[in-house]
Amino acid sequence: AALLDQFNRSTMVFVSLSAWGGFYNSPKPFLLPVAAVLLVFGFGYSIFRVRELRHTLVQVWFWSIVIIGSTIFAIAPNAERMVGGLPAAALLAAIGLAKIVELLKLMKLASPPMLNGLAAGIMAIASLQNGYYYLVEYQKSRVFAHPYEEFETDTSLYAEKLGPDYRMYMLITLPLEVVHFPAHDYLAYDIEAIQLDTINSEVLQALPKDKGMVFFAIPEKRAELEQVAEFFPGGKWREVPLVPIPGQPPVIMYYSYEIPAP
Repeated sequence: AALLDQFNRSTMVFVSLSAWGGFYNSPKPFLLPVAAVLLVFGFGYSIFRVRELRHTLVQVWFWSIVIIGSTIFAIAPNAERMVGGLPAAALLAAIGLAKIVELLKLMKLASPPMLNGLAAGIMAIASLQNGYYYLVEYQKSRVFAHPYEEFETDTSLYAEKLGPDYRMYMLITLPLEVVHFPAHDYLAYDIEAIQLDTINSEVLQALPKDKGMVFFAIPEKRAELEQVAEFFPGGKWREVPLVPIPGQPPVIMYYSYEIPAP
């Protein structure tokens, strides 16, 4: 029953179920109505022609992503691992559009040029419908926002601007851990990052003074960052908000305190 539920959510997410999972969190399926209908037609046609190599390859491509990337791997639909199946879904939707137009031509309901124009119009509508949703509606809703990921990325980018003459000190709590900051290793690989689990005068006095220091603190650690500011007066205090989500009050992502290099 669990596997069947996983399978259902991993397949129907392309056409009808919301893609609520992973870091995508879309309230709508991968393909919106026009493209979804074309996918259903194309998929059905391809299944009946699966013995042909070209259809075999598309089906294997699609189902390997659905099954390995989502059904048996993690809570479905596992959107971030199913991205590789979207080109296959687009091919199947294109097959559906092509075969619908071929059928209309056989029925001689209109001239071939008119039907070709109709196909181009349907393709444009499907593309604009999906593109507008993803690039406008979805982006503005920011349902994909993840505070820890934004914290990790923003602090790494800011530290990289300061350069290797600085060390960055992180005042964070679980599940945030410096050792699990892949964005920092990529964006600011030449800047040392140190996690401070305790803040007191002895810890601060022992910090090396050969480089500048920038302290980053999540909101829960603001009081400890204020201790740092009292111990090292004259630094630069910053409050960095999360990118706002429409309809929700502003939220602080982190605080930072910067002490210039000697």
